[in-house]
Amino acid sequence: MKKAPVVFVYKEQTYYFFDGDDLEAKRFARALEDKSIGKGKSSDREEDTEEILDGTLQDWVNKERFETFMKVTRGNINQVLQTGKYLVLAVLQENKLQDIPSDMLQFREMVESVIRKNRDRYH
Repeated sequence: MKKAPVVFVYKEQTYYFFDGDDLEAKRFARALEDKSIGKGKSSDREEDTEEILDGTLQDWVNKERFETFMKVTRGNINQVLQTGKYLVLAVLQENKLQDIPSDMLQFREMVESVIRKNRDRYH
């Protein structure tokens, strides 16, 4: 575990920690924006950092709320798209009992294994 305080998600038998990687990039972008507008008071910097951190944490939670490999349906596709991540769809044929033919199941397992093995790259 990392030192406290820490924010993490436990899913798929793994812990995923919020490390704030996007915080510095967003802080830099905000500083450039403030300079172009003519802002830049030192008293605003702390409030800006808190706003940026809140936004970064909210973005991270939104991105981590779904499984790495999940079934996308018409009921959840809009929520999945709101994460801002790239979406790869593997279209499979199901019968009314949601059974998948063996050739389609083999294809799904192959796609899932690639995604899980390369989670850092594709998530």
